[in-house]
Amino acid sequence: MVRWAFPLKRCSAHPKKLGLLVAIFTLGYICIDRNIFFLDRVSSKLPRDILSVDSKYAGSAKNADEKVHLYHSGVDELHLSDLSKGVTEKEQENMKQTVQYLTLDDIKDGQVESHTKKFDGATMCPEVEDNPNMKGPIPQAVLLIDNLKESEVAAIHPELAPGGQWAPDDCKPRHKVAVIIPYRDRQSHLTRLLYFLIPILKRQKLDFRFIVTEQWGNDLFNKGRIMNAAFRLAERLGTECTIFHDVDMFPQDDRNPYSCPPAPRHLGAFVSNLGYQLWYKEIVGGALAISMADYRTVNGYSNMYWAWGGEDDDMGKRILSLNYTIERPNPITGRYSMLKHVKRKRTAPKLIYKLLEIAEQRVATDGLNETNKWNVVKMVVRPLYYHMYVDVGEVPEEWRGNGKDA
Repeated sequence: MVRWAFPLKRCSAHPKKLGLLVAIFTLGYICIDRNIFFLDRVSSKLPRDILSVDSKYAGSAKNADEKVHLYHSGVDELHLSDLSKGVTEKEQENMKQTVQYLTLDDIKDGQVESHTKKFDGATMCPEVEDNPNMKGPIPQAVLLIDNLKESEVAAIHPELAPGGQWAPDDCKPRHKVAVIIPYRDRQSHLTRLLYFLIPILKRQKLDFRFIVTEQWGNDLFNKGRIMNAAFRLAERLGTECTIFHDVDMFPQDDRNPYSCPPAPRHLGAFVSNLGYQLWYKEIVGGALAISMADYRTVNGYSNMYWAWGGEDDDMGKRILSLNYTIERPNPITGRYSMLKHVKRKRTAPKLIYKLLEIAEQRVATDGLNETNKWNVVKMVVRPLYYHMYVDVGEVPEEWRGNGKDA
């Protein structure tokens, strides 16, 4: 107070200077207060809705509050292992695109999608072959765009509900579909695929949503396990069928039906890099549509294949061994373009061949019913898809290519 007394005493003799001083202090206070209010408004819009975190993956959580506020769903239940890490540029972009964090227990009977407007009339949507909105051949120029962002795609499609969910509001959809995309380090491909598929699925008048299933960590890839995990989410969402769709597969014609098939349908049968030829009868890779009941019957994908190759051919053998017919689309309207990318290397091809020889014998014991083969580490609802992070367990040493059977 003593330091302020002298200037105030001098200013008291000059009313204009005193008024100017008061105005400066008042303006400064208002600016500080408004800035604090603004920052509070911004922070309130950050994703803070994490519902549970698993202690197995939590590690040190001392820095967690710097990233997001945590809520515990029970004693020692934490499910987000990366909360103790620094926020990378990719994570910042993901946080911007995050609507909500969930666990499977939070999704019951599709209630998470209850906010979506549904058609309440009796008029059924047409099947693809009877739909006048189909355009036929699709321009492939978007495949050349490699800097497309998810936020840009979401801005183009504000009609989508969180999770990339959409249903027509002018007719009752005949099919409720989950498109499951196994993913690892291919963000550019994923964004282009979503941009590409959304208009097609809308024109086909489907009730659809996307599930991106990503393996946790950087060890050898196990595609079968992360797809089985995603199927369990599709069950919770109440879908009637799933379409397992590689991230680099782009349909060339929108008349290729993404609807629920009466028997397993190999959508991706005719692919550009394979000369649009069907090379063998068991092939079901690239894009496979299958009903929920049929997927359970074949016991899902095998959990035993690591690195690249085997799991799709194993699925084809499972399907045929149970006397199913593998449907395939019209060779002209069912064509796909495949984006070029660096292929994962086969680390143990002899193991793959040995497993394929006895694929039919393992149907009952190796697959969806092995609930201890994977664990969902984190699940995020983004504007364009449900994003699952799946721990697939330890890699058997013989699959690393160091043994005599590799």
